[in-house]
Formats: sequence, structure tokens, C-alpha cells
Amino acid sequence: MINPVTVMKVLSERKAFLENHPELFKFLKESFGGEVKRGTKINVEVTEADTERNTLTIEVKESDLPFLDSLKELF
Repeated sequence: MINPVTVMKVLSERKAFLENHPELFKFLKESFGGEVKRGTKINVEVTEADTERNTLTIEVKESDLPFLDSLKELF
């Protein structure tokens, strides 16, 4: 179970993150602002300084849709 205090902390930190990285949230709104469909592929890539690139690709399942819809409220 998620701690409500943690949720409040994340929501308050969200504002600073939005101000620091407005292009990320613009991208997320454009990508997920509409309907996300089953079969959509989501690619995530993380590259830290002096390390190799780490990538992940997922394909959205029907059971993922309620969670992704809930995430839209954060953007």
C-alpha cells in the first residue's frame, strides 16, 4: 500500500520537476494525453554519465490501461 504522506510529497516535488523539465511533461502530454491503446509500445532509455545505455521496451496490455489512465492526472 502506498503511504499517503509519500503521495503528498511526490505531488509537491512534481512542481519543481515540471519547472526544471517542461519539455518532458509536454512530451508525456502529447504522447499520453489522448487514448493509449493496447499494443502501444513504450520505450524507456536511461544513460548515466560514464555508463552504458539501459533501455526497456514494453507493449501495453489491456490490463495496463486503467493504470495509464490514472497517470494522466499527474500531467
